[in-house]
Amino acid sequence: MVFHQLTIQEIKKQTKDAVSITFDIPTHLEKEYHFKAGQYITLEAIINNESLRRAYSISSSSNLKKEITIVIKAIKNGLFSNFANTELKKGDQLKVSNVQGNFILSENTTQKNKILLIAAGSGITPIKGMIHEILENRQENITLLYGNQSLENTIFKQELEQLSKDYSSRLKVHYALSQEKNKQHYHGRISDSFINQLFTKEELNTFETTYICGPQKMIENICEQFEHHNIDNNSIKYELFIDHKKEKESNTESQINNYTLNVIIDDEDFKLEIDKPYKNLLDAIIANDIDVPYSCQ
Repeated sequence: MVFHQLTIQEIKKQTKDAVSITFDIPTHLEKEYHFKAGQYITLEAIINNESLRRAYSISSSSNLKKEITIVIKAIKNGLFSNFANTELKKGDQLKVSNVQGNFILSENTTQKNKILLIAAGSGITPIKGMIHEILENRQENITLLYGNQSLENTIFKQELEQLSKDYSSRLKVHYALSQEKNKQHYHGRISDSFINQLFTKEELNTFETTYICGPQKMIENICEQFEHHNIDNNSIKYELFIDHKKEKESNTESQINNYTLNVIIDDEDFKLEIDKPYKNLLDAIIANDIDVPYSCQ
């Protein structure tokens, strides 16, 4: 993983607890930051005298060679996410990694010419990148199912509405709101009943591929329902987002000291002698300069 200092070109408040951050890509780095819709980058910053790295999916169009945009949603006790939402500003510089990730659009298409996208909360980030790619560079029609607590907490709502107007014949968006009742939108989470309300079994089978990004439970439920409808598992692609409500970035230290750790990554074996406390095994691996995907955090 290679890092470069990039300058923040714009920070835009998306919701009360989420911001989009656009980095300027210098001409000499354009090839290095060329990405496919659905991929991510890793940011590095010094926070409270500690070097932290976090991975964030790219939401912008791949046609924009001079910029790259991500979204960071603040989570309770999240050191990096709260730092990004409260302290970062236009003109600041951060270390940004080269592009990573395999959650990308398939190049194989059939005559179905329809794609189903499903996202919940900040899971919209890579999905929005896919929307840009399909509408701007491909021919498929898109149906997006997008779940949030409320319209106020819906990331990219204005941009999605504009895209729906600009590509009215190719993009259909259906919202599910779990904590807000709105006559125009479904009340509840993205669930079996929501999907069954929108599609018959036959209609679900008309989609070329389904791409899902969100909490693990939602993805598992959708995959089970699709299996019930005899939809080929190979036509479903997904990326899990961590349940941040259960994840706490605290300063609590493990009491384990002086142990040996054997790590196997990409068939390469590493033996580490650990003589200081770490919050978890991943932190110990990173501290010993072993190249692991930082999205694991």
